[in-house]
Amino acid sequence: CSVKTIMRLIGTEGDVDVSIEEGVAAKFVTKEWILTTKLVADKYPNWRQVVPTSVANAIEVDRLVFTESVKQVSLASSAINANIGVCFGGNVMTLTAADEEMADAKVSIPVKYEGAEYKGFFNPRYILDVLGSLDDDAVSYNFNGASQTITITPKGEKTSDCTAVIMPLRVN
Repeated sequence: CSVKTIMRLIGTEGDVDVSIEEGVAAKFVTKEWILTTKLVADKYPNWRQVVPTSVANAIEVDRLVFTESVKQVSLASSAINANIGVCFGGNVMTLTAADEEMADAKVSIPVKYEGAEYKGFFNPRYILDVLGSLDDDAVSYNFNGASQTITITPKGEKTSDCTAVIMPLRVN
């Protein structure tokens, strides 16, 4: 998605100066903005081992509703151990967060899902980064099991061919 984000930012911007600091960062400069991104310094991991080749469940969710719900519940998530619970069951997606020193939060979103109950924990920042980089009205939340990688893909034609992979957190 990051290359698509850069292409979207560039758009019809005109001239773009690109500089690369060997093994550290890439910098894109226009008259209006500057974007700096960290480069992967080590051997890039085998992404084919992380991205699921098939998914058992694909649930369509309104992207803006999902985004606002993640923002809302993440307010109750600890700054140190930021995580939110994502649950599916009975045609409802439920997002939860709890912090012993602050409060609990829970938001439910109606979805079409009649499978087995599912619960996974994720860093809300990762989900928000993905949702913020997409332009489509809806996304597909794809999963196989609670402790497995999820993917989020756009449902539409604005940002097709993009698959975001998010690893679950281990929570006691």
